[in-house]
Amino acid sequence: VSINGLTQNRDNLSIDVYYSNNLLHILNPESKTGKVQVFDLTGRLLVQKNTLDSFKFTSKSGCYVVKISDEDATITKRIIVK
Repeated sequence: VSINGLTQNRDNLSIDVYYSNNLLHILNPESKTGKVQVFDLTGRLLVQKNTLDSFKFTSKSGCYVVKISDEDATITKRIIVK
């Protein structure tokens, strides 16, 4: 179970990010072109994907930072995995 986050980019389009069943879900991106990075709280890069698709991410309980970048905006969201 985790906390999800909803953020709006500069064109007022929302990207929803949440973690469930070992999957990091990225919903509503305007396009699939972009980059997703997952960091631990020390700033260490754990995963990087060069597409805005959902993907498998197996993690221990804790807090992680998800950074989503596309040509229009960069969104940073914290997810909590319990």
